[in-house]
Amino acid sequence: MNLERIAMLAALNTVKPALATKDLIEELAHCWFDGKTVTAYNDADLGIQVPFEAPFKGGIRGALLLGLLSNSRAKEVSIEPSDKKDGPMILKAARARVELAVLAPERAVWAFPAPEPGKGFQMSAAFLEGLRSVLISVGNDTSIPEKQGVTLDANGKGDLTMFTTDAKSIARLDLSDPKLKQKFRAIIPTTFCQRVLRLCAEGDVLELRKDCVIASNADGVLLYARLVAVEQPCNFFEIFDRELPDGMSDIEGLFEIPGRLALALERAIVLTDGASEGQVRLFSDAGKLKIEASAPGRGELNDDSVPIPPDIPDFDCFIDPDLLKRAIPLCTHMAFNKSLFMDDGAGFSYLAAYKSGAR
Repeated sequence: MNLERIAMLAALNTVKPALATKDLIEELAHCWFDGKTVTAYNDADLGIQVPFEAPFKGGIRGALLLGLLSNSRAKEVSIEPSDKKDGPMILKAARARVELAVLAPERAVWAFPAPEPGKGFQMSAAFLEGLRSVLISVGNDTSIPEKQGVTLDANGKGDLTMFTTDAKSIARLDLSDPKLKQKFRAIIPTTFCQRVLRLCAEGDVLELRKDCVIASNADGVLLYARLVAVEQPCNFFEIFDRELPDGMSDIEGLFEIPGRLALALERAIVLTDGASEGQVRLFSDAGKLKIEASAPGRGELNDDSVPIPPDIPDFDCFIDPDLLKRAIPLCTHMAFNKSLFMDDGAGFSYLAAYKSGAR
């Protein structure tokens, strides 16, 4: 049976992100064929299964197979058993003939649960866009569960809130969907969320279970991940109540983000060469938002300013400019309260820590 090389390569590239990056467990570095699908699973935070018909079953080293197919120009390839007992498979592509070691099907180590009809919920365009937005604050500290992914909190009445944090900032997205009747709280791994955004569209299904999450799209692609385990969950709602005691809808000093602020912040970032925490000062002065920065051995940035409304309460602080700059494309307004607050007026909000300045 001949296989279209481009189609096979597309299927393998889809599952590639789920291949283990280190070969500590041999099976996790393999793509697994069962005759109808190809699967990769890294036993940590991601598994991907794609429909693909093949005339054999077993595991082939993923990076090796991808490399061989990528470096061929053949329109079709074939993978057939060799004449040797329990021997390798033979990959034929044009004039190339390569022997490939194959692991027996029973050596596969994953247990992919199949989606259950009616158990999940259809992802809306607003859900997917919200997921994309909150990923700006996701952390990478494996010792803190909330830094490893997106926290989803649904009240069972159609209200869903997403949170992410990297310790210095918190992103939040509030979403209402009358079809969302399931009550849950879960932390979904970052890599899973990133794959959902690449492979899923409006109407595709997300299913949360006790210890895992499953997503399936209209093309039959299946995404799987274990939920991030957490013993003492962070109460993000309490943090927002503490930082914004009067609520997000009545914030003193909220003003529209100046159009030139991102460029001014970029100048501060360039001057400080990324080591800008505690070196960039933002303060209000007679209807202007001013930025000052200094970096030993590099120089100083003085009197860089953008206009703001003159009635904004005075503020003076030191902040990591990257925390502010990365949220500007997602937000329309900002204020300096206990924390830097930003929002888009439609459900997305952002808190970032800062230190008091000196004038």
